[in-house]
Amino acid sequence: MPRARAYVLLGAIDLAYDLENQCVDQIPPGRSKTFAMFNYWLPEYRAFRADRRFQALLARLGLMDYYEKYGPPDMCTLKEGQLTCQ
Repeated sequence: MPRARAYVLLGAIDLAYDLENQCVDQIPPGRSKTFAMFNYWLPEYRAFRADRRFQALLARLGLMDYYEKYGPPDMCTLKEGQLTCQ
């Protein structure tokens, strides 16, 4: 989501999360929710990933089950159901 990226770059993490969650809310049932997550792994998203809300957002996107089954992304650890990312 381009606007969320602008908020991340400005350090407005709260606004970025608000916008990301609004976007997830607007995805029709049955549609893939993972199309926008690629930005999350860019270096400038480090503060976004480190935020306590990151895991909840990934869960809303349906990714936590995937990470539990296949392992977390390279810059993350998953321990006892808790995802921690750099």
